[in-house]
Amino acid sequence: MLIARQDLDSPLPLANAQTQRSCALLCERLCDGLADIKGTLARRVLQQLMSHSGKPCRADEIAARLGMSERTLHRRLADEKQPFRILHDRVKRNLAERLLRDSMLGLESIAQQLGYAEAASFSRAFKRWNGVSPDQWRRLQDDNSVARALT
Repeated sequence: MLIARQDLDSPLPLANAQTQRSCALLCERLCDGLADIKGTLARRVLQQLMSHSGKPCRADEIAARLGMSERTLHRRLADEKQPFRILHDRVKRNLAERLLRDSMLGLESIAQQLGYAEAASFSRAFKRWNGVSPDQWRRLQDDNSVARALT
């Protein structure tokens, strides 16, 4: 199958501009949270992981997209002191926090969105990341937003 270059650059006829702007804004916010990541490869890996909206992505898939072997990916990330697992968890954590803060989705839905088989697995991971359960974290965020609104 051959596709003309101008077709790749043309806008999609059924695309929703509002949805595109919302997604672009969310992506910018997520990328803003990467300021502490200095390594070039680590940033590229994070961007690849974020582009899949938290869906489970294995290291071999990311390595293939970046044009290298999985072993090379792990070795180069180790040189930057940014293990793949830490980067993967970071993306999941950021997305989980955003979903808990900005949506009314239940834990089952959020767990499924992030690729966990059940809410209990997601809750354990979230507690490991934040020190509190997802429900407690959501309540704390609600309390903080009420306090900010009152001041």
